[in-house]
Amino acid sequence: LSEVMVDIDNYYKWYPSISGIYVYDAESNCVTTQDYYGALWKYIKAHQNNATVVLNIGPLAHECSMNVSSIIINYESYYYDYLSYTPPSWTSQYSPERFWHLVFGTP
Repeated sequence: LSEVMVDIDNYYKWYPSISGIYVYDAESNCVTTQDYYGALWKYIKAHQNNATVVLNIGPLAHECSMNVSSIIINYESYYYDYLSYTPPSWTSQYSPERFWHLVFGTP
């Protein structure tokens, strides 16, 4: 965690006009989400209260990630797979702006 916090400090130092942090390859385990990503959320918000915090969790994202992120990426794969993608039912309780999908190979 401390190494990631140093990276966050550096990003804010190197790029003072950034509006948030993107966390790649986040885990979907709810205990880890609350402990680790909760601490990152607080640390990022201490740098910039209105920062956007994006967690790239993928299709196994759980609802517990919603209180430690501004946006979650809950789909990252190819276009033809996306055509049959069904988001988890709990996502309908939130604004669609809280979810990003990364779709590769779109025609």
